[in-house]
Amino acid sequence: MGTNDRLGTVRASYEAYAANDPDAAAGLITDDFTFSAPPDVGIDRDTYFALYWPNETTAAFDLVCLAEIGDDEVLVTYEATRGDGTRFPQHRDLLLRGGPHPRRRGLLRREPPRREHPSPDGAVASVPMPPAADHLELDAGGRTVAISSPDKVMFTGHGETKADLARYYLAVAEPLMRTVRDRPAMLQRFPNGASGKSFFQKRIPETAPDWLETTTVSTPNGTTSRAIVMADIAHVLWAANQGCLGFHPWPYRAATPDQTDELRLDLDPSPGVTFEMVREAAAEVRTFLGELGITAFPKTTGNRGLHLYVRVAPGWDSFAVRQAAVSVAREMERRRADLITGAWWKEERGERVFVDFNQNAPHKTVFGAWCVRARVDAQVSTPFAWDELAEITPDELTMRTVPGRLGRLGDPWATIDDVPQSIAPLVERYRADLAAGIPDNPWPPVYPKMPDEPPRVAPSRARKPTS
Repeated sequence: MGTNDRLGTVRASYEAYAANDPDAAAGLITDDFTFSAPPDVGIDRDTYFALYWPNETTAAFDLVCLAEIGDDEVLVTYEATRGDGTRFPQHRDLLLRGGPHPRRRGLLRREPPRREHPSPDGAVASVPMPPAADHLELDAGGRTVAISSPDKVMFTGHGETKADLARYYLAVAEPLMRTVRDRPAMLQRFPNGASGKSFFQKRIPETAPDWLETTTVSTPNGTTSRAIVMADIAHVLWAANQGCLGFHPWPYRAATPDQTDELRLDLDPSPGVTFEMVREAAAEVRTFLGELGITAFPKTTGNRGLHLYVRVAPGWDSFAVRQAAVSVAREMERRRADLITGAWWKEERGERVFVDFNQNAPHKTVFGAWCVRARVDAQVSTPFAWDELAEITPDELTMRTVPGRLGRLGDPWATIDDVPQSIAPLVERYRADLAAGIPDNPWPPVYPKMPDEPPRVAPSRARKPTS
């Protein structure tokens, strides 16, 4: 394959990684065999810099190349380090190979990974590197869970690895399981770490271990899938080993799917909204719920917003819980229209905090408490006490800091299951609005048209009445 042909493939398929550790390249290759790159694989030094760093002087850099040779493709990882120690993002290139099988060409070699350093004249000199650890076995509540490629960097801000992620979940196992135990969960997987691409996985493969508990869940259109049930901390570690950086639990237990036991109030900041405004909105919601005798438990989202959770008493389905959320959104906008909105259409929200009532629609999931976000600094969606509201800083709550915080302060949600809350006052408000001629709020587009729903069209696109 000529250089120009290879460049076309590289342009179409490379993924960028932020390099935190000069040895991180080895952790990116996780298949059975890793091989040193022959001289004709990948792109040369000058072409690499012309492609990715056109404004830099190539002579000031050390370029590292690590490649895996397969039957039909070659996976190459490049890492550039400037003379002053500055490390540039890694690039991982998938090069499709044509022609004879690599083994017949003498290119396939079973040996430890090798780091390849170009000499000043551009030739490649190979230096052996020690192989990365194959796997790590951890005790997860009496069950041994193997973590493959434990040294693989998942978060580039401080270099936390897959092993660090697993140990974090062991450190917060008790409060974590209090929130997710026996719930189905949708997994958001990041095979190449927080800076890489992701996909949502509902369906657990048939190759999963026999001890893994699953249940059948359904989408709004009736499609069913086999989802993991978070039965114990071993299930959490199994998912973390799959590169899961986002657990999205359903608001019910697998054994009682018709009984929704969580009202989840998502305070979502619109563009221009500060976190101080989100704090103020949370305090307003708490006051309103308190007037109705309802206790809510707050947590950070791991990003810019806040979640308020209410443990719901038995007897309510997801439609009723969504009605309760609609009531909260309406009352908050009535009380503080300057700060809070329940407007579903973004064009109507302005610079206000949106109470996202549709996070409680049937089959919807929300990012779980104590779970690590796919951000480079590994921020955690962290439960906190109401008396911390004025000072809580989401970006400081990370995989590194949360276990220590838990040890000092304990679990602020320790009593969430003690007194399940009645949402009857909120549902009654919603139904009183219906009786008064106020229709339901709009549903998300993936749902069928609902009986009491107004036309599902943004106001700016609605047909104007003719005079």
